[in-house]
Amino acid sequence: MKLYKDYRDWFTEEGIMESPYIKAFVIDAEPPSRYFDKVAEADIIESFNYFIDEFPSQEEIKDATIDLNELVESINSDGKQAGIIRVSSYMDEFDGDGDLNYLNRNLYSIDVEYDFSITMVYRAERIVAEDELTAEKIVDDFMKNLLGVPVVSEEQEVLSAYNFYHRVGVELSEGEIKVDERYIFIGTMKEEFDHTDYVKKKGYLDDLDICRHFEQEKVFIFSYQNFIENYGVEELINLGEHKQKEEKNTWTLEYYMLESQVNIVFYLIVVIVDWFLFLEE
Repeated sequence: MKLYKDYRDWFTEEGIMESPYIKAFVIDAEPPSRYFDKVAEADIIESFNYFIDEFPSQEEIKDATIDLNELVESINSDGKQAGIIRVSSYMDEFDGDGDLNYLNRNLYSIDVEYDFSITMVYRAERIVAEDELTAEKIVDDFMKNLLGVPVVSEEQEVLSAYNFYHRVGVELSEGEIKVDERYIFIGTMKEEFDHTDYVKKKGYLDDLDICRHFEQEKVFIFSYQNFIENYGVEELINLGEHKQKEEKNTWTLEYYMLESQVNIVFYLIVVIVDWFLFLEE
């Protein structure tokens, strides 16, 4: 609340709080970085024990619920929308307890109603060199995938459009966050991906078409700065025109049997494990 009050006072003093271009304040809600630092330093068992030890108490959840609701109410009372940026949570609310979100101390299962959410569904978060792919590293990266950090090797370059399709479909059907609208962050525009076909061949257009397939009214680019550096402002205009094309029914996605089965099995395993774990107890 204090942080928002400071920004509100600053914007008011500068005369920009009433600007029609400031439409919303967004909470960038990701797992605390210290958790990922701890995971990087430990093996898979130590990492899991660390998360269990740090599982929030009912008192902490209650305090966070009160504080976040007050924040959203303050933002709305100023005539602005309140949104949340989030990572994938992989159907955590399937069993109704939200424990996987609480496991990494995320805000998604807390009872707050936002105006919109934006899920960060990228083709990849970082590239791993082949010599890094030891057995232990693969297990650790799998754990990070569970927490919403997609990792790929140099040979794979970025995740496929088919994988992106599955993830967008799951995220848009998620129910743990109460929102009026759900949006998607597209793109992997960080500098380390400049050499990939995704950037060179404008693979983000596939992402946009997939979001249009799911009738998304808005998408967001990450990162905007790298996008402009790679393509320029003119391409941003072309991207907007591409989104507004009428030929929405002409888009098709090549079906991959093995990749589809892997995606389905992955989500089934997560749901089954989550169903039998009672972390909140």
